Amino acid sequence: MQQTREQDQGAGHGAKHNGDAPVDPSAPPGQGLKDALAQLGELQEYIGHYITARIDQAKLSFREAVIWLGVWAMMGMAGIALVITAAVLLTTGLAQAISTLLGTGPWAGNLIIGVLLLGGVIAGGWIAASRFGDLLRSKTVARYERRLKKQRVLHGHDAHERSEQERR
Repeated sequence: MQQTREQDQGAGHGAKHNGDAPVDPSAPPGQGLKDALAQLGELQEYIGHYITARIDQAKLSFREAVIWLGVWAMMGMAGIALVITAAVLLTTGLAQAISTLLGTGPWAGNLIIGVLLLGGVIAGGWIAASRFGDLLRSKTVARYERRLKKQRVLHGHDAHERSEQERR
């Protein structure tokens, strides 16, 4: 056993054993503190390296997200431009066809198509607003009905019943 300990210590000064530096009896006083401070500096450097790498990774991810957002925005704008172009070509073609059928100048077809499109947009907006209002109204009524039901379960009566009682 003693021979093994001597062999371990004789493995060389400064060599590590099981994660601990061997005790060197010939080392000057305070050498252990200097070594510990050096290792602490090394640890600080590693932590700084890790933090810097994480920050750079976050910056890179953000840059990539911005680039992809730009690409998708351009694709979206191109798609919208294509739809608008198709709508203009369609309405122009319809207006020209009507003008040709009527045997008039282009004004008649443009006027008819313009009135139809504007009327369609107004009618569609009116219908959509009406349905949306009805939906909001029905959701509000349902919410109040649930609340009244909860009041009946908790208190044996609801706000409407209590109000009727107070009027009598």
